[in-house]
Amino acid sequence: MPSGAAEGRRLRRVRRFQETEPRGSGDVIRAWGVLRQVVPPDELPVGYLARLTGLRFVDLDHLREVRNVCAHPETYGYPAQAEVDRARAFGAKALGRLAGNAPEAPADGRGSGDRRETVRPAEEVADTPNAPSDREDDYDHGLAVRAAHAGDWTTAIARIQRAVDAADRDLGPADPRTLALRHDLGRWLGEASEFAEAANVLRVVAAGRDQVLGAEHPDTLASRHWLGVWLGKTGQWRDAVEILHDVVRHWARVLGPGHRHTESARQDLLDLLEDQVEASGHADGAVPHYAELVPVLERVVGPDHDWTLTARGHLARHTAEAGDLPKAIRLFGDLAADRTRALGSDHLTTFDARFDAAFYTMEAGDTASATRMFGELLPDLVRTRGRDDHHTLVTRANLAFLTVRAGRIAEALERYRDVLPDMERVLGAGHRDTLLNRRQFASATAKAGDVEQAVRLYCEIVRDAERTLGADDEATLVARSGLAAATFQARPKEAAGLSLELVTDLERALGPDHPFTLRERRRLADYIEPDDPARARLLHGTLLSDMLHVFGPEHTDVLLTRFKFAWCVRRTGDHAMAAEMFGGLVPDMIRAYGSEHEYTLNTRINVAMTTGEAGNAGHAARLYRDLLPDLERSLGADHEDCLTARANLAAMIDRTPRHEEAAGLSRELVADLTRVLGGEHPFTLGERARLADYVEPYDPVRARDIRESLLPDMLRVFGPEHHYVLKTRFDHAWCVGLAGDPARALEMYIGLFADMARVLGPDHADTLGARISVAHFTALAGRPEEAVRLHEASVAACERALGPDHPTTLLARINHAYCADLTGDAAAAVRLNEELLPEIVRAHGPEDPHTLITRLNLAHSVGRAGDPARALEMCVDTMNDMTRVHGPDHEDTLLARVDVAHFTALAGRPEEALPLHEASVAACERALGPGHAVTVQARQNLAYCTGLSGDAAGAVRLYDDLLPDMVRALGTDHPDVVRAKHARDDFATVEGR
Repeated sequence: MPSGAAEGRRLRRVRRFQETEPRGSGDVIRAWGVLRQVVPPDELPVGYLARLTGLRFVDLDHLREVRNVCAHPETYGYPAQAEVDRARAFGAKALGRLAGNAPEAPADGRGSGDRRETVRPAEEVADTPNAPSDREDDYDHGLAVRAAHAGDWTTAIARIQRAVDAADRDLGPADPRTLALRHDLGRWLGEASEFAEAANVLRVVAAGRDQVLGAEHPDTLASRHWLGVWLGKTGQWRDAVEILHDVVRHWARVLGPGHRHTESARQDLLDLLEDQVEASGHADGAVPHYAELVPVLERVVGPDHDWTLTARGHLARHTAEAGDLPKAIRLFGDLAADRTRALGSDHLTTFDARFDAAFYTMEAGDTASATRMFGELLPDLVRTRGRDDHHTLVTRANLAFLTVRAGRIAEALERYRDVLPDMERVLGAGHRDTLLNRRQFASATAKAGDVEQAVRLYCEIVRDAERTLGADDEATLVARSGLAAATFQARPKEAAGLSLELVTDLERALGPDHPFTLRERRRLADYIEPDDPARARLLHGTLLSDMLHVFGPEHTDVLLTRFKFAWCVRRTGDHAMAAEMFGGLVPDMIRAYGSEHEYTLNTRINVAMTTGEAGNAGHAARLYRDLLPDLERSLGADHEDCLTARANLAAMIDRTPRHEEAAGLSRELVADLTRVLGGEHPFTLGERARLADYVEPYDPVRARDIRESLLPDMLRVFGPEHHYVLKTRFDHAWCVGLAGDPARALEMYIGLFADMARVLGPDHADTLGARISVAHFTALAGRPEEAVRLHEASVAACERALGPDHPTTLLARINHAYCADLTGDAAAAVRLNEELLPEIVRAHGPEDPHTLITRLNLAHSVGRAGDPARALEMCVDTMNDMTRVHGPDHEDTLLARVDVAHFTALAGRPEEALPLHEASVAACERALGPGHAVTVQARQNLAYCTGLSGDAAGAVRLYDDLLPDMVRALGTDHPDVVRAKHARDDFATVEGR
């Protein structure tokens, strides 16, 4: 995580500052020191002193903050003289009350627990009789007043209620005397904390006095004043503000703006507003509170008043905490502009607003904008507060964090190396912000590839955190979590043990439902997932249930756990379900983070990836095309995620299959990877290998050349025994054989098989794959009988080492049947394919590509065995199933279509076969391109069928069009080229006759 929002917000009470030391700062420091000594160790100082002295919490909290700023002016400067004067007054008052002096009785009879000593609202002298009277209500009123002065509110209320009842009976409820007694009842109910009842009584009194005495009579205004005070205590602050605001205006007009009653009402109004500005609570409730408060403050105290600006800051912050980051960023931006206008660009709270706008922009995932905003803020902070100021240090650290997020790891490490020594010197190595950014530096070190150094850094951080903060402090536990993560990169099997120990300590120290505990459980599942995805899937499923219970469905931790759960579902092979889970997560990610946040984009990447893995390559390609502009706009075109998405797009297009389009995209990507990462980066080398894969179906000679140039670079980067090098040698040999040199390909596979057996072992699946290829090219090199024996041996070895259902075993059996077909033993090929087909159906399902291709191979064998009619029927059925499963333009579907035309001719229907051949050629050229191997086969079949139908001249023209493409793709001496030339010459001879 980045460093937190601005430190300046920690001062909630002190707003004004000056450069010189104010008078009386020493008195403030001494007063707080004496007060602090009486607070028990297990009590919070301000709350305890408020209960002990009867003073307001906000006044004592202000005293504490003024003392701290006076004692440490290096952070903020000195507090303004007015701040110190206020703190001195309340310090003296608190000390006086601790010394045993009784609380000063307010002029209006408020008790010591009241908000503030102040003058009372105006009262008629007659409301409190000065002489004895024979009236029952007078007697009870006198006793009530004495009880009130003694703070005995229960007795006072009981006596005044009797007086009210007597006055109601004797004088009537509308009599001024009755209203005066009821007014005192309302005041004292409030003093006894019966605020709602007090407001109800005073509302009746105010209405009665308004009718009897008039709206601007002092007694009417006094009742309305108290009504506003007690309404504010009930939480009905909006009505209270309206009433007090109206009372202030009336007092000012009747008695003047400086009269003590006017000032009393104004102070109560301001205190109520200040309490609302400083109100706290859950963000969900705070947002509507501040949204209503800000317009009231703008109207009552003005838009540029400190309280208005502070309330706007609270509104923006709570909006961010409620999850609406885009709105919060706009609010902070507007606030920064208004604070700059009202307070100046160098004011501390202006910097706070600018910092917060940048911070939440960073939280929203807009790396580029956040980097710009922090970059503009930094020189202003350095100029006004210096490089060692806390705000400056945190800003420098966040710029380093953003540089990591932008993928510029080397630059980020340099930034951290620049700022961390200053943090350790100014704040200390064990300060929380220093520890946080030391963790970020260790994380960046791991991303740079030096995972062992990252582990060492985390070990040092854990040691310092335990020494300065304690083993159970959350910062220490966070550092241990980072250590487990770094260990996972360096020594994966050790990470789960570290994480499991941490989960146990977290459940003990913080509780099983603490967010940190739940998040570490998620990381534990992540560490288990590579070796045991099924167990990790189970852990994520259980964790998701617990997180939903603790956080609710909309919480970001729940969304991330849903992401991890979907990933484990994918890892267990259920790609269709994973695609559905990722797809359902996207709108929730957009709602929580915005459309361009890295989490949202990563979820969309996984939707596309799992869609492709589930077999829908066309839809996956469309998803990648839609995603790429958003990735490039958010992360930059050279970001690794953008480059990876481009690689995946090419792969999906290749599977549609549009090989030439995929090769074009891959070729452009290779150039960009070489520019961004270098020609020998593993990503660049891997994409060069994929480029050869895309080129191979339509230009095997070019694919051979690409792999031939790639192999020396692979050897130099990885060494001769790396699996990337062995895989490249395998693919290179395959292309050599496709390009028409099976003898050389056989020689290469024999050498590769020996090296793989030595490096990987003779029973490794890759070694057995090379063994199958040796047998395959032995047949193509003209030694079919030897090849059959090699295939039989390879099938036996695969079944023994891998089991009968392993993909490599099934591949060996497919090649065995194919080899039997090549040798002319069609009956053996039919038998082998018929034995193989049920096994493939059982292992992969009836609609798997391997199953469908095996059905097509069986049809071929049946046709070569002398039953073209049955072969045609089987080809038609297979073509229909392939069309349904793959679509009409898939290369396997088109291959089946070519075979349907071929066996239509062999089944004795040449007139019907010729238009089928023409249609298959047109379809192949449209979907695959003229140079694709399937298209070339279709064109050969068309030319041959045209000749057999009696149009020798037409056949020669078709061969003349075809042969240049075959020579360009395969070379002059390829066996298929040679056979096509002979067929062309034969038809030319027929034409010459």
